[in-house]
Amino acid sequence: MNSYKKDKNEEAIKELKAIFKKYKIYPKKRYSQSFLINPILIEWHLKFADLNSDDFVLEIGAGIGILTLSLVQKVKKVIAIEIDKTLIKVLKNRLASYKNVELIQSDILEIDKSLFKDKKVISNPPYNISSPLLFKLFKTKYKMAILTLQKEFAERLIAKPNSKAYGRISVNSYLYADIELLKIVPNTFFYPTPKVDSALVKILPKSNNTQILNVKFYNELVITLFSQKNKVLEKVLKGFLKKRINESKIQKIISNISCSRNRIRELTPEQIVELSNRLYQKLSRT
Repeated sequence: MNSYKKDKNEEAIKELKAIFKKYKIYPKKRYSQSFLINPILIEWHLKFADLNSDDFVLEIGAGIGILTLSLVQKVKKVIAIEIDKTLIKVLKNRLASYKNVELIQSDILEIDKSLFKDKKVISNPPYNISSPLLFKLFKTKYKMAILTLQKEFAERLIAKPNSKAYGRISVNSYLYADIELLKIVPNTFFYPTPKVDSALVKILPKSNNTQILNVKFYNELVITLFSQKNKVLEKVLKGFLKKRINESKIQKIISNISCSRNRIRELTPEQIVELSNRLYQKLSRT
């Protein structure tokens, strides 16, 4: 980091600590709290979200309102979610002059998915909820999302079959959304400084997502498959099916699966959906 950037960061950290002192707050590890100190990330959020005065925005993990303060000046309404009740007090104070913001003290994972409907989700969410947050997002009718995520996690979202990062979240991301990695975000953009870098991603709902006959069955299958992703499909399926049908019928079902000799990590999302649908239909008839 050059001396100018270092000075700017130190200045931002000093201002942040002054806010901590004023409100008698501190970063809480249990909430995975790191606060934004570099305004460049705010500029990126606003640019890639293409905001206008008619937009409704949902912000997850509003913190002390660093991003929120910019959002409320650009859009019709911001709904800011913050789990930490001590930070809600800070937000109420810092956003008191704005009438187009609604503060909700809650866990986003517990909030009804209807809140996402027709919203642009713009956030720097805590790392520790990234996976369940994305699975929830995919089930909602959100408009689009611009999120700062841990870099490694963001790479898993767009990972291809047979790559090291390919997994359950990669499959679901491909099926339910179009995802673009926009920017790498250095860990120095936050305080306390995280151990790893982040990435800014754009997420759009996929309108023509592949038809899954039974989502519950599909989810159970995918969890089983990717808990053993380096194994051959045939072996994993035997264990999966043994809990559901008579063992004498298992081999007949597997023999009709063309990719049964492939390793799990080699299967494309389309193959996995096709496998789920075929198995569900066969098991429904037994």
